[in-house]
Amino acid sequence: MNKYITRQELEQMCSEVETITVDVDDCIIDSLQADVLILNKRYNKNVDKSEIKCWNFNCHFPTTSQEIEDIFNSQEFFDIVQFKPNAKEFILSHKDKVVFVTKGDELNLLRKRIWLIENGLQDIKYIGVPLNESKDIHIPYDSVFIDDNKGNLESVDCKYKVMMETNEFSEWQRNWNGLRLKEW
Repeated sequence: MNKYITRQELEQMCSEVETITVDVDDCIIDSLQADVLILNKRYNKNVDKSEIKCWNFNCHFPTTSQEIEDIFNSQEFFDIVQFKPNAKEFILSHKDKVVFVTKGDELNLLRKRIWLIENGLQDIKYIGVPLNESKDIHIPYDSVFIDDNKGNLESVDCKYKVMMETNEFSEWQRNWNGLRLKEW
């Protein structure tokens, strides 16, 4: 089915539900870009984020899963990560309905929350989920759930599931047969 929706269609869906549940990494903030910038510098390469197809980046860099977790936890990551275009405006225009549900380890979740506060989203409800747990218990049925990970979207039962596309052919987005959003 893979249907790309417009901002207008997303707004319509959001008007029909009580909650808009949004992942942070690669939905609100451009985590993939920050990761690639750090790895390019570290490994003296010039890889574009659109080339990344594997979850742990080892399709282009000699990385380990631990190295990637360390990057996500690093202050360097939070110093350079930026909002995805129009994401902040969208969130603020729906601030009474939005809930962030994001995964990470303890340090990542803390730094992510601090970054959101420092960047003007202190009033948005925030739920940090440990890496070994599912987001599904935090997603109400009467909601739009926006995430960049096919597995997270498939694990929930809600009114609307929307994939924020970062790379359609990546391991974490490939074969999603639902609604997709390219940009806010």
